[in-house]
Amino acid sequence: MRILIVGGTGLISSEIAAAAHAAGHDLTLLTRGRSSTVTPPPGAASIVADATDPLALRDALREYRDRGERFDAVLQSIAFTPEHVAQDVETFAP
Repeated sequence: MRILIVGGTGLISSEIAAAAHAAGHDLTLLTRGRSSTVTPPPGAASIVADATDPLALRDALREYRDRGERFDAVLQSIAFTPEHVAQDVETFAP
C-alpha cells in the first residue's frame, strides 16, 4: 500500500512508520522537518508542511495530486479538535 503518515517522526507515529516499513508498504511522511531524534524509515519520501495549517498542507500535497498520485491510506496522528478533523476530511478525502 501507499501510505501517507502525517507525522512519522513522533513518539507514536514513528513506531507506526517503522512497522509499516517493515511490512513492505510504500511510505510518505508529512512532517514539519524539525525532528532531530527520529529519522524516517529508509526509502520513505518526505513532504515538509505544518499539518495544523490546512492551506499549507493542501499546497504541499498539490504536487502529488497534480502528478495524479494517490495514497491508499492516510494516518493522521496529530488532530486535536473536531475542526481540525473536519479540515483533514476535506483535505484528504479527494
